[in-house]
Amino acid sequence: IYPNPANTEVNIQTSSTEKLLVQLYDITGKQVTPSLSFTNSTTINLNDVSAGLYFVRISNTNNQIIQTQKLSLVK
Repeated sequence: IYPNPANTEVNIQTSSTEKLLVQLYDITGKQVTPSLSFTNSTTINLNDVSAGLYFVRISNTNNQIIQTQKLSLVK
């Protein structure tokens, strides 16, 4: 997940060949972006998201969490 801290977008790359879901949550646990489906890489547009600390959750199609990472958003 890069860049971190991010400004207007964040890129996610993985070596996985399976379909994954990515979700962005604020520190209260509220989902702030729609779930995005991707295979190897994706970009999340953060223009409509306020500055702050967030969590990026990547899971497989069975809702098993693959990774959760902190993301700092600066504007």
